[in-house]
Amino acid sequence: MVGQRLQKYLADFGLEPRDVGTVITTFLGAKYVTLCVFIGFGARFQPMRRLFPRPSNGAWTRWTQVKSWAIKTPPAQSARTRWGGWYGWAAEHYWQLSDKMQASLDKNRIWQVLASKTGMKPGQLVLGVAEGTILCKVSFPIWGPLELWIIMNVLRRRRRQTADLYEEYSRAAEATEDAAKISPGFL
Repeated sequence: MVGQRLQKYLADFGLEPRDVGTVITTFLGAKYVTLCVFIGFGARFQPMRRLFPRPSNGAWTRWTQVKSWAIKTPPAQSARTRWGGWYGWAAEHYWQLSDKMQASLDKNRIWQVLASKTGMKPGQLVLGVAEGTILCKVSFPIWGPLELWIIMNVLRRRRRQTADLYEEYSRAAEATEDAAKISPGFL
């Protein structure tokens, strides 16, 4: 049943069942190229560090104390307000894990060599690679279908051009044969 639906979808799109392997292979290649682009972007710009800025100890703790004193919340909601919602929780855990990872990878020889080649600190390079990978995986629902659609359109256009070229070649071959029958021969 799934195979019939897939064949019908491909036929409606202008592709043939033999094109499935080409589409999948091209999509996997494009997916890994996109991952490399995201890793490079993450290593260079470190977007998650900008999304979750490190709170300064003095102002951050004073603000949370003022909020907790000003707002009397029931015990069920106190945990949520104490953490500042999901954003505060995510920011705190991100910085805790990134500091831990950065400290351990600052001593790794391989990352030191790669970092010296790129001009970055080893811990920052590793975290940038991790950030790029996370952003790639999180944004896959946006760019994944778009890449697949582009690949299928390119393959469909190529299939049409190949069919048109084959028809032109067939007509030219028939015209040549007709001309050979009419001509008196080689002079």
